[in-house]
Amino acid sequence: MIRLSYLAVFVLAASPTLADKAHDRGCAATSAIVADAVALRAKGADQPSALAAVKAKVPDAKYAATVPPLLDWVYTLPKDQLTDEAVTAYKQACLAQLG
Repeated sequence: MIRLSYLAVFVLAASPTLADKAHDRGCAATSAIVADAVALRAKGADQPSALAAVKAKVPDAKYAATVPPLLDWVYTLPKDQLTDEAVTAYKQACLAQLG
C-alpha cells in the first residue's frame, strides 16, 4: 500500500513536467516547420512548392495539419523578416500560449 502511495505521489508530481515536455516538443516541431518554410521562401520557393516540401519533411503525422496555416503565415511576412528571428518569435509565442 505504501508503494502505491509513493507511485501516486510520483505520478502526480511528474504530470505537469511531462505535460510541459510534450508542449515543448510540440512547439519545437512546429518551429521546425516554420524554419523550413522561412528558409524555402527566402530561397524563392513559391507557396505550393514549399507546402509540398515541408509536408514531406514533417517527421510526425500529427503535425501535418499545422503545415498549411504555418506556411500561410510565413508567406504573409515581409521579405526582410525571413530570418531566424521570425522562427524565434514564433517559438516564443507558441511557448507563451502554453504557459
